[in-house]
Amino acid sequence: MSRPLAPRSQAERRPQAFRHQARHFAELGSPLYASLAERCADEPFLDELVERWRWHTPLQLFGGVHYLVLAGEAPGALSGRWDDFRSAVEEHAGFLARFVAEQNVQTNEVQRSFALVPAFLTV
Repeated sequence: MSRPLAPRSQAERRPQAFRHQARHFAELGSPLYASLAERCADEPFLDELVERWRWHTPLQLFGGVHYLVLAGEAPGALSGRWDDFRSAVEEHAGFLARFVAEQNVQTNEVQRSFALVPAFLTV
């Protein structure tokens, strides 16, 4: 189970979560997501989509937007322009609120393959 962020109000949690993820995006070579995350940090309209901010909530939101892009529902959402991203989030707010509430985050961490170690050791 993930822990909520330290600040107590939604207004404090959103900027903290997005700025944290923006740093990680930048370090991992994703300037598009880094810039969108920085902008999201200052956008209170996003609080309407999220019941409880956690460290991974920005990842869930970006995952939902990416899903919309791949599904052809919001093809320009990740164009790099803030207005395109914001329009997609506003247009699909209901879907994204459900996506953030219901979908877990799957990262590309090595720990996921730990369960395979015994099989590899027997080969």
